[in-house]
Amino acid sequence: MPSLADSYKKVAGYLANVPLWGWMLVGIAVLAAAIGGGVELAGPPYAVLSDGLTPANGGKIIAELQKLGIPYRLEQAGNVIAVPDDMLGQARLELGDAQIPQSGAQDAVNALVNAPLTASDLAQQTLATRALEQSISDSIMQMNGVQSAQVFVATPDDTPFLQDSPKPSASVIIGATDETARADAQAIANLISGAVPGISSDDISIQTLSGTTVFPASKALIPESQIQVTREIEADAQQRITSLLTPILGADNFRVSVLANVDFSQVDIHQ
Repeated sequence: MPSLADSYKKVAGYLANVPLWGWMLVGIAVLAAAIGGGVELAGPPYAVLSDGLTPANGGKIIAELQKLGIPYRLEQAGNVIAVPDDMLGQARLELGDAQIPQSGAQDAVNALVNAPLTASDLAQQTLATRALEQSISDSIMQMNGVQSAQVFVATPDDTPFLQDSPKPSASVIIGATDETARADAQAIANLISGAVPGISSDDISIQTLSGTTVFPASKALIPESQIQVTREIEADAQQRITSLLTPILGADNFRVSVLANVDFSQVDIHQ
């Protein structure tokens, strides 16, 4: 069995017999492969066409790009759709002409416009309310720091024969940090007040996905305020106990520690 050294010598002998033009051909082939691979890897520069899309809207865009023959690339775990930089303008014009992707408000409005003539008044009113809710939601999601928004509007039937007829109300759930939600709460309330006829700010409730109420302010007791109230209760109780025990035990003969467990839950009762 030949040793490794013998095999190495045999291969070296073969390589030594290769003529110069053979080495030149090998070098040219390697260089061409490297250039071709580099061009293929680099490719044309891509520009972002759309980002932050829902899976449904992203699928609509990809389907339309495939129909138009425009190459695309998914980036950031599929959350960003990019196209060649020199085709970005064409892609935007074609998608805009096809009205893709449509916003939730556009879909709701289209459902209302295309409702059959036989649709009842209740069905048309429901579709109109859904379109209003989706339009407000889309506007709220344009605010900085808001990732999602759901708006629920209750518009009771007008009852002119009642002295105190029911008023419209709205509930909003936004996906944002508590700080961002508190900063945007008043603007969101103003947006709803201007969009829903007859609604009052007192009838608008805004909460975060974590369950924190940020509007109205009377119901939005923030955690910092809860901590402050708890500390004040503990300090007041500690002072009262100290004033009772000092005449009996002496000022330096005891220690008082109070831990308050305060229930901040609120209940509304309508009669």
